[in-house]
Amino acid sequence: MILTASFEYEITKTHDTGVIELRCNAISIDGINTWVDEFGKLNNTHWNFRSGVPNGTRIVCSNNKM
Repeated sequence: MILTASFEYEITKTHDTGVIELRCNAISIDGINTWVDEFGKLNNTHWNFRSGVPNGTRIVCSNNKM
């Protein structure tokens, strides 16, 4: 996995299955769109995101394996 240089990251959890949960400092929908685009291009993946709460303070991104 290659992380984009335009964001800062914090690993919040690792799982025995190889799944890594992390947070980045994207603070707006535009920032999230930028992250999804950059990260997807760097890692040759497609990502979706959704708001986890009505006011958009938590955004969940998930990988759709191609």
